Order: sequence, then structure tokens, then C-alpha cells
Amino acid sequence: MRRAVLDSSVLISAFLTPRGTSDQVLRAGERRRSVLCISHEMIAETTRSLRQKSRRIRRYYPNYADTDVDRFAEMLALAEELVATSRKSGSWRSIPRMT
Repeated sequence: MRRAVLDSSVLISAFLTPRGTSDQVLRAGERRRSVLCISHEMIAETTRSLRQKSRRIRRYYPNYADTDVDRFAEMLALAEELVATSRKSGSWRSIPRMT
């Protein structure tokens, strides 16, 4: 099965354009066509960026609330495979799912 390591720019795009290409990648993970690999750091960065609502984002996508961002982050945390990133090398590795 294919594995997709998603960064915050892909996650932000999926949130802002629900029928776009990035959203299709997330949906493929939901349908078990690929394994989504997301780190806690990527989820935090995505949440932080969406909450800051930069001027450009607000101009084009003014109608989302922090509660929408929170629900999106919760959905991302349920990803098939959470990964840990290494600050030194920028590489990632799988971490066991905590239940």
C-alpha cells in the first residue's frame, strides 16, 4: 500500500479547498487506498497557521472558525500512522499508536 507523508502546506490546502487535490489525498487515506503519515508537529503547525488567519487566507476564505480548525486537527490525529520527525536530519519514522 502507498504511504503519503503530508506536510502542513498540504494539510492547509485540504482544509481550505475541500474538493481539491490535497483533500483527495486525505480522502484516499480514509478509503484505505494509502497510508497517511502525519506528525504531531505537522498537525500543530497546521492548526497554528489556520488560527492565525493570515491576510491572504482571510481574504479568500473568510468563513471558517477556530472550532472548524479544532475538528480538522482531531480528524488528522486519527491518521493511520503518526510519525515522529527528527529535527537534525529532517527524516521521519513511524511511532506506535497510543490507544
